[in-house]
Amino acid sequence: MMLREMARFLEEVRPRKTPPSWWNMLVAIPLLGVSTSLFYSARSDWEVAKRQQITWGMVKTHEPSNHDRYGYSFTVNGHTFSGWTGSANHDLHIGQTLIVYYDPADPANNMPDDFRDAGDRGFAFGFWPILGSGLLALSIHLSRRGYVGGKPPESRLD
Repeated sequence: MMLREMARFLEEVRPRKTPPSWWNMLVAIPLLGVSTSLFYSARSDWEVAKRQQITWGMVKTHEPSNHDRYGYSFTVNGHTFSGWTGSANHDLHIGQTLIVYYDPADPANNMPDDFRDAGDRGFAFGFWPILGSGLLALSIHLSRRGYVGGKPPESRLD
């Protein structure tokens, strides 16, 4: 008896299930912003890759508490420049020499990886937010399919 009353109460209180609104696509705006940023960064890296130069640098510092990053310095035309890298792609230690790729127009723009490879990575990662946005739109479309005027298909049969 008590269970039957509780079930009836829940049916009365439970709101009618409605399809997700297209306003939920607002979530995709930051995702598309991330994609745009990654594509722009990739394009910039590819432009630098056309003119990049290579030199030797030396690892000077190690900050394990800051994402295990390493600081390096190198010299171009008598001027010293520096940069940071993580240890994920490189087995580094202080005093070690490493190859540094830099932009001759702005040697402060440098990295221990080829700019072409960095551009390829940015371009590849840029597709994931677009895929997520597309799947969100598809999910909303499939959820709303069959609803007319905000009413589910089974309520229109009455």
